[in-house]
Amino acid sequence: MADGKDRRIAELEAELADLRSQYEHLGRHLETQVQMQSEALHESEDRFRALFNSLQEGVCLLDADHRLLLANPSAQVYLPILTSVGVGGIVHTVGDHRLADVLKAEEGQAAHEVVVKETPERIFEVQGYAVGQQTKDEGWVLVMREVTREREVLERIQLRDRLAAVGQLAAGIAHDFNNILGVIMGYAELLEMREDLPEKVRRNLQVIYLQSERGAQLIRQILDFSRQTSAQKQPLDLVPLLKEVTELLERTLPENIQLTGDFQPGEYVLNANLTQVQQVITNLAVNARDAMPDGGRLTFGLSWLEVGPGERRPIRTFSSRVPLALSEGKWIVFLVSDTGIGIPEDAMARLFEPFFTTKQPGKGTGLGLAQVYGIVKQHGGYIEVDSEVGVGTTFTLYFRSVAETAVAIEPMNTAEIVHGEGEKVLVVEDDPAVLEVIGNLLESLDYLPLKALNGREALDLYDIHGKEIAALVTDVVMPEMSGVELALELQKRNPNIGVVMITGHPVAKREDSHIPEKIHGFLEKPIEFRELAQVVKKATTKS
Repeated sequence: MADGKDRRIAELEAELADLRSQYEHLGRHLETQVQMQSEALHESEDRFRALFNSLQEGVCLLDADHRLLLANPSAQVYLPILTSVGVGGIVHTVGDHRLADVLKAEEGQAAHEVVVKETPERIFEVQGYAVGQQTKDEGWVLVMREVTREREVLERIQLRDRLAAVGQLAAGIAHDFNNILGVIMGYAELLEMREDLPEKVRRNLQVIYLQSERGAQLIRQILDFSRQTSAQKQPLDLVPLLKEVTELLERTLPENIQLTGDFQPGEYVLNANLTQVQQVITNLAVNARDAMPDGGRLTFGLSWLEVGPGERRPIRTFSSRVPLALSEGKWIVFLVSDTGIGIPEDAMARLFEPFFTTKQPGKGTGLGLAQVYGIVKQHGGYIEVDSEVGVGTTFTLYFRSVAETAVAIEPMNTAEIVHGEGEKVLVVEDDPAVLEVIGNLLESLDYLPLKALNGREALDLYDIHGKEIAALVTDVVMPEMSGVELALELQKRNPNIGVVMITGHPVAKREDSHIPEKIHGFLEKPIEFRELAQVVKKATTKS
């Protein structure tokens, strides 16, 4: 009996030991599972935290009472700009929007745009999402994203498209419009040469000429701004050019404006078109003059800026949102500063837009600074503007320096009108009115013009007169045979014939391998009498 009881106790003890072993094994298994789950949870939390912290968008978690519980690093950067609330505080507004309005947005609705009036201005898109699908009692997720750079890129694309449209329009009408102006200006000059002309009629002709010249300048300004011009460039030193322009301005600016120069020693050579750079300087000077109705000081400055290898020097652009930067190299810094009325802040962003002006009606077309902008961009340069209302404005232009010898600058508008000696000049122009006025102008210069409406007629005339023809004056853009093709054909027959190209279409003046090598000059429509005289004299003079 005792033995049976002992065996039973032993069996129970064995079962208990087995159960204890199973329990311990289960405990270890559960402990392992808990540890694995805990590690997985920590890994998931780490991944979530890394993802949360790496988001470029600012993400905030708000409770149902709009208390800020959590903010990722991007949000921590944006929050001081958009709201004064930190973690633990209750958010009432985001920028100039009530938070309640932001959170009311329906799913799929565009984000709220928040504009922060800083310098420079910054733009954000903000949107709120309920944490729970069925209820908003669980809280909110607030997402904020800065879109300043995106808007800047979009504005640049839109500006580029506007420029392209303006350029296409201007290029389309430039040729015909310049032909019309050329005829008006040509006959006005021819009539003004008459000695028996009454003084009142002479004054009226001068008005006709000046107004036509103004129309031609407007076309030129639009083309320059839209970068539809293709002027030839050459190494140009700004110092002698500025000295010459300064002498001219001293005679034309009001006496109550003091003109000064501040040039660091040295040569300031850039690859540029002389006429266009003169236009830039003149436009900026005229703009400064208009900004100083009661007098003041206009200063031209020249200095150097070296940008080292791998460096970039930021430029404060007129758009002011996304700064540009000067790349490595030596840059010419050209400064034009005035002590005038200054530019209002709300006008700065539109400063270089065509037809935008802060001047009174009749005081400006809004194309002067637009032309400056277009020319500077064509030369690979940059413009920086600093202005304070009531203090003055400074335009700083940056051009890349070139290590070349500058060409000599001829005095502006001082050359005498030179005449020919009865040489025959073949004139080719498909517009009959323009052909007639050029012929008449050449006759007044003592040349014998032979007129043709197209290339075929010109070749027929050459077959008749041969080498008696001293020079060819031809329009570039013509039907059937272009002026370039005509010049090449005539140079085959007579390599010594002088060639003068006339263009009223900007794309026709581009440098390319098809333009004849021996060209004595380009004349842009509308043709100026003095320039026509100089170029044709050069073309008919045998070297």
